[in-house]
Amino acid sequence: MPIYVFKCVNCGGEAEQIMSWEKLQRSEVLCIPCGLVMKQQMTCHAHTPSRFGDQTGTYGVNGKYNKGLGCYVNNDRHAEQIAKSRGLVPFSEAFSGRSFESLTDSHMDSHCSEALKLEADSVAVRDRVAAGADLGEAFAEVYSVDRMKQDGLLSDDVRG
Repeated sequence: MPIYVFKCVNCGGEAEQIMSWEKLQRSEVLCIPCGLVMKQQMTCHAHTPSRFGDQTGTYGVNGKYNKGLGCYVNNDRHAEQIAKSRGLVPFSEAFSGRSFESLTDSHMDSHCSEALKLEADSVAVRDRVAAGADLGEAFAEVYSVDRMKQDGLLSDDVRG
């Protein structure tokens, strides 16, 4: 649906409306403060780059250099064609339903949760030392054999 811009000739107020061409032909947009009919403004359509022929966005006029393929490509479809012609599997097929961003986010989430866990462990050791425990005792309490097994760091046949 296109967005149409209207301006009030009385107060100068502006409004944007999303509507079909047919609705535009049979409707009037009223200025909220004045109550008068607003006049449609001339606007230019927005160019949205797409994977099927972007000449001015990401790929520029001469294409974009793809480091993985080692050549210039005109759009995503062109890159996929070159990859397939070389026997390579495009990312979209190798990880169907997942994007590079989602894989990166899940990797980052796992690292963050691990860092938070290590921080909590170091605080627990520090608190035990502050309460009068020996440093070795504090580590042994925080990193017990059961805990190490639970975290998958020790096999179940280790006794503690």
